[in-house]
Amino acid sequence: MYAFALVLPMEGFTTIAVLCIREITVSENNNDSKSKIAIWVAVIAGLFTLTGTIITVIVGPIFEQRMQSKSTQVDDKKREPADLPVPQRSVSTSDKIYKELVAAQSEGLGMLIRNQQGALAQIDNTLTDIEEAIKAFPADARFHMLQGYVLKDVYQSPSAKRLLPVEEHRRYLSLARESAEQALQLDPKSAEAHNLMGNVLYFEGDCDAAILEYDTALRLNRADSFRQVIERDRQLCQ
Repeated sequence: MYAFALVLPMEGFTTIAVLCIREITVSENNNDSKSKIAIWVAVIAGLFTLTGTIITVIVGPIFEQRMQSKSTQVDDKKREPADLPVPQRSVSTSDKIYKELVAAQSEGLGMLIRNQQGALAQIDNTLTDIEEAIKAFPADARFHMLQGYVLKDVYQSPSAKRLLPVEEHRRYLSLARESAEQALQLDPKSAEAHNLMGNVLYFEGDCDAAILEYDTALRLNRADSFRQVIERDRQLCQ
């Protein structure tokens, strides 16, 4: 590009030089001083034009190279990890984890009901996984609620009552209450959370309060299958 920029001025300057030499010769023959001055002015102007073109050809590539270097540095900064968006957990991810934990809960509870060896260890592993899910999705009431149901199921299991020391057995119910309270705080319109709290109150021996929770759960419930669960639990207080 810069070599091409040099060709045109050189060609123009050569033309001017030829014309000037011819005019100088003519003017010397005619002894025209004004023509001589005009010619020398044109020659000087041509020299300035040529000098400027040469400077452009020499300096231009250096300037362009520096500009490209700065542009590359800016692009590199844009590609730094700090400028990249932080990946966010999607709703589908939490749904998948929740379903997996529900399946694990069902498996552990089934083992406990059948008095299978390692049932409590399986349930404790599920509770650990639920804790990790709560850390990942602290505002999702479902994980707190699931945690409460697992703890409540262990407490009410005859096998767990037989295998666990008394204090440790009671601790499951205390933790189930904490989970129910957290779930209700996050989602006060959850029928499942109110039913869980009703279960906790029932095992604590407060049937009046439990019935209020069951009635709230029935009012908020939208699933016919879960309505049967609530009604069954409520009948335990009558």
